Amino acid sequence: MLLAIAAGLLALTVPDLDAPFGPSHDGRNAAMWALASDGVQAHGLVGSKFGARHADGAVYANHPPITGLVTAASVAVLGRSEVGVRIPGLLTALASIPLLWLLLTRLRLSPHAAAVGCAVALATPMFLGYGPMVDTPTMSFPIALALLAVWLAPRARPWLLASLAAAAVLAGWEACLLTAVVLAVELVRSRSGSRLLSRSLAAGFAAGLVSLSAWLLWVHGSLGPIIDTLTFRAGQDDPVRLSASLWAQADHLRSGFPLPVFAVAAAGCVLAVRRGGLLRTMTLVSGGVVATYSLVLRQAAFNHAYWSYWVLLPVAIGIATLVQDATTVLADQPKVRVVARHTCTALALVAVALSLTTTPLAKAEAEAEYHAAAPLRRATLSPQQNRMWVRGDVVMPASWVEFYARRPVRPLTSVRSLDRLARDHPTHLVFVHDASGYRLEQARRLRQDEARG
Repeated sequence: MLLAIAAGLLALTVPDLDAPFGPSHDGRNAAMWALASDGVQAHGLVGSKFGARHADGAVYANHPPITGLVTAASVAVLGRSEVGVRIPGLLTALASIPLLWLLLTRLRLSPHAAAVGCAVALATPMFLGYGPMVDTPTMSFPIALALLAVWLAPRARPWLLASLAAAAVLAGWEACLLTAVVLAVELVRSRSGSRLLSRSLAAGFAAGLVSLSAWLLWVHGSLGPIIDTLTFRAGQDDPVRLSASLWAQADHLRSGFPLPVFAVAAAGCVLAVRRGGLLRTMTLVSGGVVATYSLVLRQAAFNHAYWSYWVLLPVAIGIATLVQDATTVLADQPKVRVVARHTCTALALVAVALSLTTTPLAKAEAEAEYHAAAPLRRATLSPQQNRMWVRGDVVMPASWVEFYARRPVRPLTSVRSLDRLARDHPTHLVFVHDASGYRLEQARRLRQDEARG
């Protein structure tokens, strides 16, 4: 079953690895991290401040640095291309499959139940569509799974646990939150036993937090900019009602998970909580982290369809728990139990097969925008044009435009700004998006066309 998921993921993703970036979640995010890679190539690892400083001198450090560094390493090996940028996302998605199965077995679920839970949870548009995307929620997910699996391992591995805790903090904000929650849980657990794990987690969390804070201070000179970014994502400067964010998240979840899968998983999570022990702990921890991340950063949750990507973990736990309970009830009827196991396996494989017959919404949206970059990929800009001007309905920041133009993007938001450009630099190219599509036009001609229109 796990091999079927991996094969399906490869079949859906590999043909589009070299597809152009565009104004989709996939295109904007991948291009933004590609710009971090450009910064490393232009200024060096230290000169770029580990990817925070782009080639043009602009600074972007809204997230912990691991995703940018991994992308830079991939581009250094594979070259500056869409493939070089996207490969890390595909590899981390593939790594998530066995790590999720391992974590479920550490919860004392049978290997068969864990495999069914993985197959059903990952054979969903949320994973198949967004899993290979290059961004911090997706690329920090396998690090979080590894951290949880090592935390629950029967044999303590303090150095590995501390290392994964530090890596999680440096991989993404949600992974940082998860590490803090796991540390809190372990501190409570260790009150009546060994404190080896809690000390390891505390050391790793502290090391990661100090490193992250030092990096942000190095980049910005203070923690003010990142605090401003997080408060904006929380809806302070761009007010988003909590109710509106919740409705948006519900829509995102409906597009990411078939309703029957989500309903069955929710019932399984209730059973997992009732069973207590590790299952209760992990269900509450994983569900609580996802809910907190979405509720607190409600502006981001409203605008990002994959903000609840980590709900894959409680969904897998719920499905696996139901399968385990069903086979346990039939323990005294070996023949019926075998039939039940085969039935669960068959249903999981059917879910995988059905998921591969439809294109995930995330992939469909990306494919619909592949054409947007065509004019930019064909264009040769004059060395005298040190900006890429954009006009019309081009959402900023337009990282995908900057990736192809290799220049900072500046919007022409008014007729006066276009008049000035047409007068001072009449032959400069402007990237335009209007009802007729995407195109490049010289500033003078564009101004004449708009005057006539």
